[in-house]
Order: sequence, then C-alpha cells, then structure tokens
Amino acid sequence: MKHRLLPVFVVIIAIFYSNALSAQCGDRYMMPVFSSVSTVANVQYGSNITAEGQNKILQFDFYEPQGDTLSARPLIILAHGGTFVAGDENSADIVFLCQEFAKRGYACASINYRLLSTTYALTAMLSGELTNVFFDEVVKAVTDMRAAIRYFRQDAANGNAYRIDPNQIFVGGASAGAITALHAAYLSSESDFDNYTLAGVVPMDYINSNGGFEGTSGNAGYSSAVSGIINLCGALGSVTFMQAGEVPVVSLHGDADSVVPYGTGSANAFGIPVIQVDGSEIIQQRANELNIPNDLLTFPGQDHMAHDSPANRPQSVAFITNFLYNLVDCSNLQVGITPTHNTAAQAAISLYPNPVGSNAEITLSFTGFTGQQLTVQLYNQLGQKIWQTNAPANSMITMPTAQLPAGMYEIIATDGTQMNTRKLMVAR
Repeated sequence: MKHRLLPVFVVIIAIFYSNALSAQCGDRYMMPVFSSVSTVANVQYGSNITAEGQNKILQFDFYEPQGDTLSARPLIILAHGGTFVAGDENSADIVFLCQEFAKRGYACASINYRLLSTTYALTAMLSGELTNVFFDEVVKAVTDMRAAIRYFRQDAANGNAYRIDPNQIFVGGASAGAITALHAAYLSSESDFDNYTLAGVVPMDYINSNGGFEGTSGNAGYSSAVSGIINLCGALGSVTFMQAGEVPVVSLHGDADSVVPYGTGSANAFGIPVIQVDGSEIIQQRANELNIPNDLLTFPGQDHMAHDSPANRPQSVAFITNFLYNLVDCSNLQVGITPTHNTAAQAAISLYPNPVGSNAEITLSFTGFTGQQLTVQLYNQLGQKIWQTNAPANSMITMPTAQLPAGMYEIIATDGTQMNTRKLMVAR
C-alpha cells in the first residue's frame, strides 16, 4: 500500500470514527455475511446514440444478497474496462467484485455503456483524430453512468424495487470504467476546465454536443450525485477537476501500468498514446491537498489490472471493503436482516494496542474462523509483505512492532475460505 498520510491526529480521529461505525454496522459491509447472491440480468436503464450513429441499449446486471430483507442497501455501480472499445456488463473482474460486495450486504450493478468499434477507433488513429474521438467517447460513457445513477434514484422514488438507499450510491470501475467513474464524480461544471488544456480539443464542444454534463441517456430529473468512488487503475483528464469538499476515493493501481499511467502520462490504446491523464498517484496527491478522504493501494512493479490478479484479489477486496466500511451509514439497519451466516461466528481480528506507540509488540486475537490454520500477513505502505506467520485458528499471538517505522499497515488473516483484515497504525 502506498499512502500519503494526513497528519497523525487526523488519522487517529479516523480510526476512532471507524471503530464507532464498526459497532454500528457489525459484520455487515465488512464480512461476507451472506453465502449466496441473487442476480437479475439485462435490465435496461437507458439508451443513446453511439459515435457511429447506432442506437445503444444501455443495461445492467443487478446483484444482491440472497435472502436479505433490508429495505435500503448502499448501492455500488461498477463499469467494465476495455479501452472504450470492448467489454460489457459480464466482464469477469466486475462480476467477481459485485458478487463479493453482495455477499457483504451491498446491492451492486454492473453496467454497460456506449463504446467505439475497433474499426472506428483505428480509422480515427489513421486520420489523426484519435484524441478527439476518445475525449468524446469518455463524455458519452460518463453521461451513460450518470443515467444509471439516476435510474436507481428514480426507481427508489417509485416503489424502490431494488431496495437501495438513494443517499448511498458509490460508483467505480476498472481501467476505462474507472476513468468513467472518476469523471462522473468529479467533472460537473464548465469551471472545472478553467485550468485544463488539451491540444486540439475544446472540451465544452463535446460536453454540449452530448447533451451537457448530465447527457441524454435517460431518467432526467433525478440527481447523479455519488457518495464515493472505487478507482481501479483509472485516471482523470486532470486532477484540477477535483475540488475541496468532493467525495472520497479509494484507488488501486500498479506503478508499472503500461496502459493507464500511475502518475502523469499518456493513456494508451492499441499501444498508441491517446491522451494525457493523471493517474492514481496524482489523484491521491490532489485529494490530500484538498483534504478529500482517500486511500491508495499500490502494487509495486506491476502492470495494468494488477488488482485483479489471483494473487492480489484477496488484498484488493479487503482494501476496498475497509475503505467503504468507514463511509457507509448503518443507521437504517434493522433487526429483520437475515444473513445466511451466523454473524456472531464471523471471522474477526482484534488487536491491542492500536495505535502503537513505543510498544515492542502487539497482541492479535482471532475469532470465528472455521478452518484449522491461519496465515497471518502484515503489509506496509508500499504494498510489500513485511511479516508472515502461521497460527491456529481462534487463537491469540503476539507480533513484533519495535522495528516498524511510523505509518499505516494492513494485517490480513485467512484460513483459505475466510479472510479478515485490520488496519494498524504505528505512531512514534
């Protein structure tokens, strides 16, 4: 993990805030308290014309915890990657995430959006219009995502068939989908372009030709505001689009990404530079400057879509889950929730003391794991594993901390089928 940390007192406050929310939310939204997920496929949320003049039916697949009775769940809307020329709502990485989030109690929608055909994109490249064409395509994708957000708010106001909380809608995606989500959250007015220049592109021409910032993909009259962003190897056209007071963002990115830059650089399509963007590292710098809550998990030396590799998936899910857990409002949780697991027996990690001062070691306690043996790992701020041990399930062990530099760490424990994670703060 790579964090550019806020002052220590802010982090300490965040930890206490997290603990308060943990007591309020319990295991829901942190642990997979449901074992099965229900899916509704191919629901239309809008339609619009592609860059090639074809009508595109916009649709989503909806995932929810099977057997859940809660009437208002936080909603996560995710968009697939594919360089804006490929992919759909069935992309395996997005399906995996929707299922993981649904098991934890969220409602989740995997959306499609308008794309360019490969032929159209290659023709634009040969004619020297690739940057303009992709700028227009990003605007189209963003307005499609905003139509999806409005669709769920419209439904919530008219019977709420999907039982979502319209005040808790998060957006995210991978690669092109993350680019879409970031702009859907942070690009909303002409003044956002005040400090933005791109050779040969007049941004408002593309905004206006696509029906303004909200677009014309459907469900007009409802808000497209969001509560937070999941940025998986995405980027912004410029971090100057971000303003103080805007929504939190959690980012995961390989720092050797050859498609969407980790820092500032060119986003590439077909191996060709397309457009200058600011990646996750620069997004975090800007968020810290503006005091926007954020976190960044960096995969050192790893390329595009590093978060989705089999080795990184458990850490990725845990990292996103922890971040969202601190944002979710659980005040509407009711006794009627019926998870398919016994929440009293959910896998959990307790640690003391936290934060750590001059202590030479801390005590870790593990409860609720169903396996016999645990693998326990500690990751530093660069995402590097710096300590590992094995321990019996449902046991208590000590972990040395005397040599740990000040900062935030991630403890992950798994028995092969269950996993939990906790943040550890070292304040010297």
